[in-house]
Parts: sequence; structure tokens; C-alpha cells
Amino acid sequence: MARESGARFVVAILVLSLLSTPSLADDDAGTGGDAGDSSTAATSLPASNATYYGNLTSGDEDWYSIQMPNGTALAASLHGYSTSNDFDLYLYDSSGSAIDYSWYADPNENVSSNGTSIGGTTVTLWVDAFTGSGGYTLDIWVFAEPQGPPQDDAGTGGDAGDSSSTATYLTSTNQTVSGWISESWDNQDWYNISIPADHGIYASMSFPNGTSSNTQLALIESTATYYITNDYSAPYEVTSNGTTVAGDSVFIRIITPSPTSSTGDEGYYNLTISLFSTSGQPGSSQDDAGSGGDAGDTLGTALALNMTGNQSTFSGWVDENWDSTDYYSVDVPANWTSWASLSWGNSSADLDLYLYSSSGSILDSGAGYDNPETASGNSSSVGGSTVYYRVNDYSGFDVYYNLTISL
Repeated sequence: MARESGARFVVAILVLSLLSTPSLADDDAGTGGDAGDSSTAATSLPASNATYYGNLTSGDEDWYSIQMPNGTALAASLHGYSTSNDFDLYLYDSSGSAIDYSWYADPNENVSSNGTSIGGTTVTLWVDAFTGSGGYTLDIWVFAEPQGPPQDDAGTGGDAGDSSSTATYLTSTNQTVSGWISESWDNQDWYNISIPADHGIYASMSFPNGTSSNTQLALIESTATYYITNDYSAPYEVTSNGTTVAGDSVFIRIITPSPTSSTGDEGYYNLTISLFSTSGQPGSSQDDAGSGGDAGDTLGTALALNMTGNQSTFSGWVDENWDSTDYYSVDVPANWTSWASLSWGNSSADLDLYLYSSSGSILDSGAGYDNPETASGNSSSVGGSTVYYRVNDYSGFDVYYNLTISL
């Protein structure tokens, strides 16, 4: 009987001991449970100043996501370090790239968006138990992020588009529009304008804060793949010249830093657009290679030639101001090659000839002062592919040429 009573007493002590042991049950950020264990399962928090509490065990991690309002930034601080644990804090952007992280700033780990523009996106915070277990405190601050002055690009009441797909549309009239760009906050403005039939376009930009080569004004064709022309310094001027843009649309892009610079500018600009008639202009009525029009001005718009024999001669027209480049494409049979000769009658002009592979790489060129110039694919494997010949007017006006292509 005494043994039974003693056993019951020991069991009672064990039960009481278990009940009195401290518990680290999860109630991360007041959710009543564990915060998400990955970026895709992150626990959502409001975009406001707040203090949250959580628990971590060794090897555990807590993820939190915050949808940031436009024009806002974020900072966060993690408290929970002790001699028996080490917690770390990370901040990621919407694509999963690290904006900031803190490993060794114990006892507090601090991160911020550091000027990275996160307004209008979702960011994530990762609290990681590098070693040990315990509770932590996570402080979050959301604050206004400087974005430059309120914008009214082209009278839209906001910012002009930042890409070809979001370009701001302009009416097809002569006009001057104003805008603002900044290396830090809004580094490019895109405009889209339709060009009437038998017309070209000229655009100039007044940009008092622009510095040489740091900002670019570009005129880009309708697929946003090729420059028609671009300019890097004042007076910023671009024009379609003899490039066929009539009946199509073009993009006008202002960007800082320019594609060739690591330093940009900031300030207001005035963009003046003029549409001009091409009727009766040089090159307005062309018949390159008997096509009834102008050969393409890019690889993507090259005029396809039909070779009726092993050698054919095609006539064309170029002008250094109005139509400086003609592209032609030729299909080369398998196990064959191709070469060409370019000649012209204007002795004061200088034309060049280039041969490109199907991928757009230069295979050969005749870019000296010879007449004729030649280019050959003999040293390359071009059989069974499409090659491109480019006639370029390095200098000369109203130049008629003959391009003889051989297979």
C-alpha cells in the first residue's frame, strides 16, 4: 500500500512539472500560429508602422510580405539576440532579389529599402534562426519616399510611360510637350505617335540640365527594336529623314543615363515635334531592286531578293541625308556561298557594302574607298541560310548604285 501511494506521488510531481514548463507556442505577428516558412507562403502584414512578436526554433524561419503603397519606403529592425541564439533579417523585392540584409549587427539587425524604389510593389521580410531558439521583436516603419516633383508629362497629369508597351500616345500634329526625368526616380519617358501618309517626323528637345552623353533622345521604329536615329547632346535632334515611317507609328524616347553612360541628369524638358511632307522630297519615289519602293532600313525589314540565276544585278538609290541605308536578304542554297559587288556612278560619293549572317553578325565588308566595293561569304558557312547585304551611304547625295550578287 505504501509503494502504491509513493508511485502516485511521483507521477503527480511529473505531471505538475510538465505543466509548469515554459512553452514557445507560435503566435507570430498575432496570427495565432506560425508565420509562413517561404517567400511564397509569407504572412501578409499591413503597410503601416507596427511592432510584431514571434518565436523561432533552431533552423526555423518566418516570412512576412507587405504590399507597399505608391511612393513609400520601408525600414525594419529585429530584436531577439541572446548568448544562446543568433537571428538574421533580410529584405527582398518583388522579384526575390535582396534589397538589404543584416547578419552581424547583434543585438539588433536592421534593414531598409535604401533608396530602392519599392512603392506599388510587394516586398518580403525574412526572419531566420541562424542558431538557437527564442522569441523576437520585429519593428516595421513605412514612410514617404521622395519621388521628385508631381509630374504632368505631355499634359497627362502624370508620368509618361517607362517602356514601349506603356508609351504615352501623342496626337499626330505639330506640338511642344513638357516633361520631367530623373536618374534616380524616373529615368525614361516614352511617347508613341502615328505618322500620316506621305509624311516624316522631326523632333528636338530643349533640356537645360542635360549634359553631354548623359541623356539620349531617340527616334525608334514601331517594333521598338531599332533606332531610326538618336542624339546625345544639345541641341537634341532626331528625324526620320528618308526612312519610311509614313502610315506607321514611331516611338520617341528620352532616357537618362543614356545607354552609353553611367551618370544621368535630372530636370524638366520641352519636346518639340514637327511632321513634314515627304511628297516630292528626295527618295520619296524609289524603286530599289524593282520593288516599287525603298529597300528596308534594318535587317528586320530587309527587301527579299529573288535570284533568277547564279548572278543578278539590282539597282537602287541612297542619299546620306534622306535614305542612307538599304538592306537586302538572299536565300543561299545548301552547300553554296554568296558574294557581291557594289558600284555607283557618282565619283564624289563613298558607298560601303556589308554582308551579314542570318543572326546579324558581320561576315565581311567593303568599307574603304574603292569603287566597286566587294563582300564575300566564301570564308564562312552560309549555305542553307539567309544572308543580308547592306548598302550604306557613307557620304554622297542622290546616288544611284548597282548591286551584283552571285551564288
